[in-house]
Amino acid sequence: MVSAIENFVLSATEHGRFTLQGNPSMTNAAYRGILEASQALRASADEGDAAFSLLLDHSDAAVRTWAAYYLLPIKEEAAKRTLAAIAAGTDLIAFGAEVTLLEWNAGRLKIL
Repeated sequence: MVSAIENFVLSATEHGRFTLQGNPSMTNAAYRGILEASQALRASADEGDAAFSLLLDHSDAAVRTWAAYYLLPIKEEAAKRTLAAIAAGTDLIAFGAEVTLLEWNAGRLKIL
């Protein structure tokens, strides 16, 4: 049986890959996997927060981006540092991290 954190990492990795490939239907399917895994992780706040915190150091930028997104309300500074580092890139993952930061700082981002 695959754990929620493994599902989160797999879905976030696929989301990033399909985003960069320009495959919207697969990107959307991966997003649904992220939502499902994040809900399972957040059902146990302590375990979920710890898992998301560990993933801020993951090798994949998409995984770090999604982990930071879910940590914004509870570990804002660490999440913002991670997003800012990713936003310094030049691809669509970097653009997504930049938009996430801008929306969070403007108070317009709702964490799903």
